[in-house]
Amino acid sequence: MTHTVPFLELRDFSENQDLVSQFYRAYLGSKAIAKEIAPYTSQIDLLVCGHSGPRVGPVSVHGMTGINIGSEYGKPLSYIHDPSQKIKMIAK
Repeated sequence: MTHTVPFLELRDFSENQDLVSQFYRAYLGSKAIAKEIAPYTSQIDLLVCGHSGPRVGPVSVHGMTGINIGSEYGKPLSYIHDPSQKIKMIAK
């Protein structure tokens, strides 16, 4: 679990964002954290991060299941992670 987003795949790059949102679409994560995680991806089943933008995932990222819980306010979401199943959000 990390605070900042370590991989681009965990950022929202929706094409329907307004100009201000598009300006902030730049990678806001930490390449240093990604570099530290990289040697252990085969040992990590679930990567959870947050800090920036809308929720993303679960998605497959470097062989792991990744979820960006985002920084938007509203009704909290919950995820149930079952490594024996394909990547999917089970509960909202």
